[in-house]
Amino acid sequence: MRLRALHRVDLCALALAAALGLPVADAAEVASSPLIADHADARTEGSLAWHIAQSLAPTPAGTQLALREGHVYALNSDLTIPRNVTLDVPRGTVIEIADGATLTINGSVEAGPWRIFQGSGKVSGTPEMDYVRPQWWGTNEAALSAALAFPNVYLGTGQFVIKETIEIGDNTNIRGEPGCEIRSLMKGNPHSYFGMLGTSRTERVRNISIQGVKFTNTTAVGMYALAINQGGGENIRFTNCESEGCGVVFASNVRNIAVRDNTCHSSTLDKLDIFDDHHDGIYLSGVAEDCIIINNQIIDRRCHGIAVVAEAVFPPTSNNPLDEMKGKRILISGNTVVSHTAGQTAGGIWVSRVQDCRILGNHVEGYGDVGIDFEGSRNCVADSNVLVNNNKGLALYGNCRNITFSNNTVHITLDDVAMTAFFNSYSNGYEDIIDRQNTDILVLGNVFSNTGMAFDPTHGTGRIVTGTAERLVFRNNIFTNCMFASHFCDDLESIEIADNTFFNDYARSGYAVLHLAVSERDKTARTPPRNFIVRGNRFTSVNDETADSIIAIDTVGSLPDTAPFCDLNVVIEGNTIERETTSQAAITLKDSYNHAHHESMRVSAVVRGNVTNSPIRVDGLKQSTKAVTLVVEDNVRM
Repeated sequence: MRLRALHRVDLCALALAAALGLPVADAAEVASSPLIADHADARTEGSLAWHIAQSLAPTPAGTQLALREGHVYALNSDLTIPRNVTLDVPRGTVIEIADGATLTINGSVEAGPWRIFQGSGKVSGTPEMDYVRPQWWGTNEAALSAALAFPNVYLGTGQFVIKETIEIGDNTNIRGEPGCEIRSLMKGNPHSYFGMLGTSRTERVRNISIQGVKFTNTTAVGMYALAINQGGGENIRFTNCESEGCGVVFASNVRNIAVRDNTCHSSTLDKLDIFDDHHDGIYLSGVAEDCIIINNQIIDRRCHGIAVVAEAVFPPTSNNPLDEMKGKRILISGNTVVSHTAGQTAGGIWVSRVQDCRILGNHVEGYGDVGIDFEGSRNCVADSNVLVNNNKGLALYGNCRNITFSNNTVHITLDDVAMTAFFNSYSNGYEDIIDRQNTDILVLGNVFSNTGMAFDPTHGTGRIVTGTAERLVFRNNIFTNCMFASHFCDDLESIEIADNTFFNDYARSGYAVLHLAVSERDKTARTPPRNFIVRGNRFTSVNDETADSIIAIDTVGSLPDTAPFCDLNVVIEGNTIERETTSQAAITLKDSYNHAHHESMRVSAVVRGNVTNSPIRVDGLKQSTKAVTLVVEDNVRM
């Protein structure tokens, strides 16, 4: 074929390649004459179809067909660009595809981020090129949808405005560069969980990758950048994107999803009430298996920062702790989850009905509910996280099993908000649910620090709420201005508090640093013994003249009309207790709250080998019945 002056073809490079014996593409310019009514008609000499037909035996490097700049090439019938043929389309040149016609690209197209297709016909095929650009069709939702008929879509730095969700399918790879943006003008229902990109198909969508795109929403609530609904998804990657005024990802029933290195922050929409702008930063629901959420920044979300809710803990029928859970093998690591929004917010990281979850090295700050919250979950670890000024730093609810909190730092620095450092409860406030005891809970090597509001547990600040548990262990932690309390303490069967360090500047508190009591709701039948072990800890307190004791054990708890129908075993051993007000007690054992324990309750208490600079008082524990066994020995007064 004749070699003419071509758009973006370097003739010197071609000549050099030929001299070196390398394959050189045959090349031709395709004219656009008014006499050519249909460039899809190969019978018309000079048409695009005619030029393609002339290249049936192309060189090894293929054939390059260059369209003229500023011309319109009409296709009134179907045309196929075969393999080994490249169509070169300069800026200002348009291929107009008539209604009912299809341009099938099995070769390749060379064009920059400008429009090259128009008309109501379709473009399809399996092209021999790395990607297509949606700008070839325009900058709206129709352009994005047309481009997504192909597997690899390159947005470059393009700006797109959409008014409806863009449907995505299997094997889709979308990539943008800094400056790329998809802006939504959609209106939304706050409870619909819809996305700028999404799928509504009932079968599972597979192999999706989205990276390097900014998603901006200023008109709708309940929106995410990506929403996988209905049939769910598998092998999903959402990376290096930015979401403004919308959540990052909502995905229901997914396997092998990675959400990493994204940024999510608020807009004016987030002035709405907490659940009216009903989108979390990242939200996985239903089946969620082999999922990772890594190195994201979730800023100013009013709802949850990160939520993996395989199933709700409530109602009661949904939470058998021995069942196989829908959530499995979840990693949440290295994320920054911060709420700066005034007023109520939800939790930072919330995991519900998930097994084998690791929450590692995250920073969670300023949430009105829990910093890190496990509900009804099993075999989970929260390690090396930093939690600052959350209403509850770390928490568990409802039949959790084998949960470890280790090496975390919980800071409370505000002086005008009551905050709890650690919260363990059966029901999350559902008073009619009483059978949600957490089991095998380990709290190891953490730092709990309350340096804001003066230590006053009457409003909850700095509390360690021991709650309802079987085998709850606190070991090797550091507590500053924190108080243990058995609030929500129904069925606290066994707790071990060992080898911890406590420092308390009371200021105005009259409460013990460590206050444990027995209470239960079911008084009709004997329940398992309660075992309270306090061993090898060091307590230091100042400004403590109003605190009547440092360690206090009560045989009766604070819940009304409860007479415990269980036995109590107490061991207080090997602790060092040094307080400023030495006339007040170091340790007290007593009955209190004007209740009486059940007549058959047996109490065994051992207070041994403690070193204190203040008295040990056990006279408050009624020893008038043979049901009380008390051993006080080998304690040393400083």
